[in-house]
Amino acid sequence: MVKHRIHRIFLLEEDRTVGIVTTRDLMRAIREQQLSTPLSKYMSSPLFTIRATEPISLASERLGKAKVTGLVVVDGDWPVGIFTQLEALESRELPRDTATEACMNPGILVLDEATPVYRAAAQASVMQARRVVVTRNGNAVGIVTGLDFAKIVA
Repeated sequence: MVKHRIHRIFLLEEDRTVGIVTTRDLMRAIREQQLSTPLSKYMSSPLFTIRATEPISLASERLGKAKVTGLVVVDGDWPVGIFTQLEALESRELPRDTATEACMNPGILVLDEATPVYRAAAQASVMQARRVVVTRNGNAVGIVTGLDFAKIVA
């Protein structure tokens, strides 16, 4: 999963799909194992952000230049949403000066860097969040993605 940057593996038996393993399944495994390592050990940093008021044209450009699949949308220093490749595609018909906030996904999980990874995995799984924004002293400093959770299990 990690090597090829995929979020699901289809299990086949005689050319028939018999199951699927997803990054959410791996999050549940981390929760069940009660891995207490802090999130800070697994987070990616620096965090790529865009201000909520900045235009979607800039958000789409930044996604491409940073070679990431999502940007954390911030209001001041606080994360308020996520702008991913999906939102970039869905916003293609909007005026390019539309504020990123208008088409971001507001479903975001924000946790302190000391949070045990099993707790973060449990919350992400229940909330169906593919990313966890990691904070230090109230400031966003990193991100843990579904593939980062996959690395933990690997």
